[in-house]
Amino acid sequence: MLKHIYSYNVYFMIALASILIILLVSDSSEHDDPHLMIVGEWLSENDNNSVWVFTEANTYLSKYDGEIIGTGTWEFVLECEGEYAHDDDFGMLEILFDDGDTHCYVVQGLNGVLTLLALPHGRLLIFDRE
Repeated sequence: MLKHIYSYNVYFMIALASILIILLVSDSSEHDDPHLMIVGEWLSENDNNSVWVFTEANTYLSKYDGEIIGTGTWEFVLECEGEYAHDDDFGMLEILFDDGDTHCYVVQGLNGVLTLLALPHGRLLIFDRE
């Protein structure tokens, strides 16, 4: 009887360890995916009234003082309007506005702080996750 209880405890511990490993691996992969990392609301460090919103459905919203001032779609790309990201960057973010304009950004940081380099002028934009 004691032998059976010990066997069940061993199986239970193996199953529990397997579940924990699966959860850790799946959780860490989400944090490495820029598409998932950018989803959410981002508050500009330069202007507290400016918020950019990126959804999982690749919708982009620009808000100023709580009002939507721009809409479009976004995606990570290798090339945008003839510009390319460097190997040490996250890549490029392309925002296609509903009015037909395209804005390109080099993503230099994306981990609680979103750091973008606007192209072609090189203006640095920094956002904190809300």
